[in-house]
Amino acid sequence: RAWRILPDSRTLLFNPIGLQPLDDLTGRAPMGTLRAWLDAQEAGGPWRPTDVKAVFTRGGVITYPALGRRRWPVGQVAMHYRVRVEAGHYIPSYRRDRDGIEVDAFPYDDANPPQTAPNLPDPLVLMPGPTYPFPSHLAVLRGRVVDSAADGVPDAEVSIATSRRTLTDTRGCF
Repeated sequence: RAWRILPDSRTLLFNPIGLQPLDDLTGRAPMGTLRAWLDAQEAGGPWRPTDVKAVFTRGGVITYPALGRRRWPVGQVAMHYRVRVEAGHYIPSYRRDRDGIEVDAFPYDDANPPQTAPNLPDPLVLMPGPTYPFPSHLAVLRGRVVDSAADGVPDAEVSIATSRRTLTDTRGCF
């Protein structure tokens, strides 16, 4: 058999988002559940949730194929998006200083490629959270970071020297 491409049967897909989740302790794919949400922002306004579902590739990469594809892209501006991730035993490292991973999706179609094409995938570092199942041979320090009113401090970085680090969860636990 020989495959042949029929005119008008081929569609180009570009992807401005490709995130490779990595367990910060092992350097491998994370264990447990992983969910992702995509928010959009127009002209510096507030973030609004989208109904665009993440696609998880066989290699575990979080992606949103065809994001930015338009019927008539010429003259249109890029859309600004933010990916937020929730992982069962982890806290995403981006939470240290932001609410998600932000990207611009430049408009394109089959005749007009996007203005930029990122080199993907990007690592998405996931730090062990309070429920992480540490191996029994590792010493584990657990605790809670609180403020002066004894309220938990979310997303505070906790580290031992420079070798191990994590972030607190929403209750300030690590």
